[in-house]
Amino acid sequence: MLTIIDNSDDSGDEFLMNVALRGRNAKIYRPREDHYAKWTDKEFFVRFRLTKETVLELLDLIREDLETSTDRSLSPMNQLLLTLRFYALGSLLISVGDFSGVHKSTASVIIKKVSLIIANLRPQFIHFPHTAADKKTNQVEFYSKNHFPRVVGAIDCTHIRIQSPGYALTPYLLTPLRNPLLPEENLYNEAQIRTRGTVERQYGVWKRRFPVLSLGMRISLDTCQDVIVACAVLHNIAINANEEEPPMDPNCLPLNVVNQEIPIVPDHQHHQANAAVQRQMVEYFRQLL
Repeated sequence: MLTIIDNSDDSGDEFLMNVALRGRNAKIYRPREDHYAKWTDKEFFVRFRLTKETVLELLDLIREDLETSTDRSLSPMNQLLLTLRFYALGSLLISVGDFSGVHKSTASVIIKKVSLIIANLRPQFIHFPHTAADKKTNQVEFYSKNHFPRVVGAIDCTHIRIQSPGYALTPYLLTPLRNPLLPEENLYNEAQIRTRGTVERQYGVWKRRFPVLSLGMRISLDTCQDVIVACAVLHNIAINANEEEPPMDPNCLPLNVVNQEIPIVPDHQHHQANAAVQRQMVEYFRQLL
């Protein structure tokens, strides 16, 4: 039997519409909160690890790269806050997506995009002292701490705990003596270790500001690299803005950011020319006794 539906029948129109839509999943747009306006200054600082003022200044630097062409896309501010929330939690993408009202796949794309954009600010915010005046300032500050002369910077490694040869002794990079015996050798080692401690302490502050660096990241290796550089850029931006270290977010897992010593495999490839510079430093400390 053929059933004919009167075009004037509203129920028939509804039936045909349901048939046409059967099997198709309607796209769901989740509610999105204005997190910049929602939280007090203190609450915002805890959740996003930067103050509202610094976030606005950062947004001015990257806004053009975050602009989108669709009405339903996240605004540049919300893209930035989603990414900062990921840096603060280091949690699953689904949790960060739920926080911002987007699917985890969208959260992943945004984090990758924003991290790369921030990382590209590296030349502006991460650099070695360029001028003679800047180098002299660093030398004076390092010397005032532990009487180690002519130091313009300290480096260390923190991301992956492995056992491997330490940094090689070079004319421009001084390492500890393996078996100090003389008083001046012990004094040299003590000053070298205390001076190097500057960067170790800085890594601790850096990881506490952005816990994702300690908790680990369930994202691609390429994006991990961008996140690490982006967090370094943001950390220097926070320092330039004289921001305090933010309190721990109660929603974040406990951190263990203590820099544990890793046994170093002896490196027997020190050249005599490089060792000569080290001996000069040991002689300098002998004169201080």
